[in-house]
Amino acid sequence: MSGKRHHYLPQFLLSGFSHRRTGKDSYCWVYRRNQKPHESNIKNVGVEGYFYGKPETSKVDDIITQEEGEYAVQIQLMRNKGSLSAFTDTEISQLVVHLALRTRHVRKTFSSAVDQLVAEISEVMSDPDNVKRLMLNSIRNKPEILRESMIDELEERGIRGQLTPDQERRFLDFVQTIAPIIIEQSPETDNSMLLQALDLMKEKIPETMKSGHIRALGESSSPQQRVEHLSQLDWQVLVFPKHSIILGDVGAWAIKYGESEPTAFTWAGNNIELVVLPISHSHVLVGKTRSREFTLEAQYVNDVSASLSLDYFVSSRANANRQQLVETIGIKAMETINESIRDATDGLID
Repeated sequence: MSGKRHHYLPQFLLSGFSHRRTGKDSYCWVYRRNQKPHESNIKNVGVEGYFYGKPETSKVDDIITQEEGEYAVQIQLMRNKGSLSAFTDTEISQLVVHLALRTRHVRKTFSSAVDQLVAEISEVMSDPDNVKRLMLNSIRNKPEILRESMIDELEERGIRGQLTPDQERRFLDFVQTIAPIIIEQSPETDNSMLLQALDLMKEKIPETMKSGHIRALGESSSPQQRVEHLSQLDWQVLVFPKHSIILGDVGAWAIKYGESEPTAFTWAGNNIELVVLPISHSHVLVGKTRSREFTLEAQYVNDVSASLSLDYFVSSRANANRQQLVETIGIKAMETINESIRDATDGLID
């Protein structure tokens, strides 16, 4: 077991962004919003107590620690050679997926998204008229939900077997017709129990997200479906001048097929045209579709990495350019979350 301190950004990755070493210790600069940059030992960056669970309930940290040895060697070879000739596309894809999905960024963005979604629903549900409209929309736009519910009810009461197919059809058609009238004419309902349930749900979101993340990583730190998709990309290592590249807490980011705006790898799904993972202050691992033409400049890589990160980025240099990036931390990350909420609630209440 590797102890209480679990690195969601592994030290072998962070070491590529250090600016000095003292014995076995490496140091980098950490930039956070509304704070001055500070120098930190990388062992104190990207770490959280029992992030992958306590040893008595989870073996995820042990599994990840065992896998890290091989991934650390791969990253170092990429930095030293500036090429991928020693690796298969599958090995590269496994590395990227592993590094992307184990991060705190994954857990925190999902938690924030669900939290906002529940808040939006709570606001809607606080108005009884909205509840009626929601029920009416459901009946009108997805009639199969009501029909399936009524079939289940007939089954449970032992009535369905006593009806002919024609009688059942006419009964379901009648319910489908009369239900909107009943809802529209019903008095206001007491929503307090529903709102209490939503409040309780909000309280449990962080722990629920944590346990779900740990469970998913325990099943696989590199899900096969995502690995297979990334294996179809063309991979290369881009080499930049020393101290050009930062590493955001987002880690890997991507651009989906047919789109121009980058997003965190987590939110990109499998429909990906471009994947970017900074692996040192002068090396960036890139995968792209064969049809994708692109030119990546260091400033663009840094702008995206900072804006998609939630809390901070690390750098091998402290200068004015890095300080300017601080103001962009989290901007695109929150846009992604807000967009997902809009998509989820769009048309909820007409």
